[in-house]
Amino acid sequence: ISGTADVKGITFNAQEGNVKGVLKLGTADGTDALKVNIGSHGITYVQGDNVTFELGNGTLAATADWAMTGNGTVNLVGTTGTKIDTGAYTVQIAPTLSGSGKLIKAGSGTLEIGAATTTLADVNIQEGFVQAGAALTLNNLTVSNGAGFAYDISGMTEETAAAITATNYSGALTIKLLGASAGTYKLANVSGAMSGDDVTFVGLNDRVQATATVAADGLLSVTLDTDAAMDLTWDVAGPSNEWASSGDTNWDAAGSDAAFINGDSVTFAGEGEEITVSGTVAPDNMTVSGTGYVFEGGSIAATGKLTVAASADAHIKSQASFAGGVEVNGTLTITDTTTSVSTRSALGTISGAGNVVLNLAEKTAEKMKDAYVSVEHVMLALFSEGSQAVRRLLQ
Repeated sequence: ISGTADVKGITFNAQEGNVKGVLKLGTADGTDALKVNIGSHGITYVQGDNVTFELGNGTLAATADWAMTGNGTVNLVGTTGTKIDTGAYTVQIAPTLSGSGKLIKAGSGTLEIGAATTTLADVNIQEGFVQAGAALTLNNLTVSNGAGFAYDISGMTEETAAAITATNYSGALTIKLLGASAGTYKLANVSGAMSGDDVTFVGLNDRVQATATVAADGLLSVTLDTDAAMDLTWDVAGPSNEWASSGDTNWDAAGSDAAFINGDSVTFAGEGEEITVSGTVAPDNMTVSGTGYVFEGGSIAATGKLTVAASADAHIKSQASFAGGVEVNGTLTITDTTTSVSTRSALGTISGAGNVVLNLAEKTAEKMKDAYVSVEHVMLALFSEGSQAVRRLLQ
């Protein structure tokens, strides 16, 4: 392929057996002017264990968030470099990524690499951020000013090993932190000239303070100190409809604008709106006393209780868990769009005089690749997600 191509996505599919062969984009040497702009459908291996995606000199770009999924392999062969330009979007590459070629990260967004251990020979992060899904080794790493790594702290503990190893490092490093909670976290093992003063943190609000340290063995860590937890109320008139553990001040605290940090107790009052959950948010208690609130995307991992007040309603489409259980005196609707948010282990003890509506049948139909919802899907959803009492009754 040469020149520029604009596609919504690329799918490897077969009616029987596996797709086999190699899809080559660009060549290993030379100065190919190849660019492929990929949309939200991404690159999918439906049945492609034997597929190799060979990336030479050229550019894979994003016109939306997209992901490469499946069990194929991605081989970097470009000596000048394969550029992945995320733009302002997030690009996820799940298959094994390897090869002797050079990887260039461009665009202000985030490149998320792999669910498997990955080693790359030559990496240049020109813009934006690289985030590791598993152990990631970046050899001969060069980072431009304002670029660097991204971490979701909500998925880490103080014992979590550093996800990234960087060798022959040069350049300043910017680190984007999501889901910030107080503690000290291991970020990267770095060989090269670096001190804590060379690291800049972004993505934090003014209720979180970050300090970087680099040990003698090259271990880069961050210590996060957070303000005391607060009681916050969602501000529908705030600057955005995004609920994140850092960023915009979409909250009110006793009449003053405030930003959310994990551990705060939150209330959603009055006439609501659709709220986009970014990453994982971990409130203590969560109360919905208003109407029309819809939560979608990301994950809500509450350490306390969800309360839906009388005459209130809430619709949760996000992954969600409530360690303190759920009390419903109004109406709570749960739509299973990703994982089983409706399981008892996620919701805890359910109490109250209100109504809980589980929209599970549509997801069951999707899993069965049916274009409609039937009684069969409803029954299967009940058997798979219902309580033991419901299962015994249906049996």
